[in-house]
Amino acid sequence: MLVIGSQSVLGSIPESRLPLEATASMEVDVACFNDPDDKLVLVESQSTQPGRGYTLEPHDCVVSKLVAGREKDHAFANALIRAGLIDPAVAAERIEFVDVDTVVLARLKGWIAMYLPAT
Repeated sequence: MLVIGSQSVLGSIPESRLPLEATASMEVDVACFNDPDDKLVLVESQSTQPGRGYTLEPHDCVVSKLVAGREKDHAFANALIRAGLIDPAVAAERIEFVDVDTVVLARLKGWIAMYLPAT
């Protein structure tokens, strides 16, 4: 199982470190897959036995939420950056690899630019 929604950050970052906006969702988005070669975080613990799962790497999760572009997605991403759990420079690198319309790409780059040092 692959956890792909906002709750995927729970596989990489302990809930106690996450801002409230990052844990507000009561939903979890999952998918089945056969190729674990993507940038994923293995979630395997006593409480997941006998199974295990994979979650998106947090920066990829944030970028995917920003592609959706809903208000709650921006609140989620902003909260993780403010909490120091997402590096804006890494998110900016990941944005360059997103296969989206040029208008969406410009929106993503504009958003992340707010968090990057002026050049």
